[in-house]
Amino acid sequence: MNDLVIVSPDPAGFSRAHHFEIMLKNAGFNTEMAMVTRQSKRAHENAAAYLIGDVKNKNAIIIDDIIDTGKTVGDAAKLLK
Repeated sequence: MNDLVIVSPDPAGFSRAHHFEIMLKNAGFNTEMAMVTRQSKRAHENAAAYLIGDVKNKNAIIIDDIIDTGKTVGDAAKLLK
């Protein structure tokens, strides 16, 4: 698989996703990084999601540590599409 982009669905997981990217690069894959970040104006308000990085025409792999409800990963996948 070519043109991989490793995506962290939140800033807290960026380091974890970056380690995964390094492993893939060491295995000979061409990879890049991207991250989803959120910003809300007030507490307990739905946050707007922003994508940092280029995912256009690439194969995205979302790396997260724990999936409880799947909301974070699902929201990230919607944003990537």
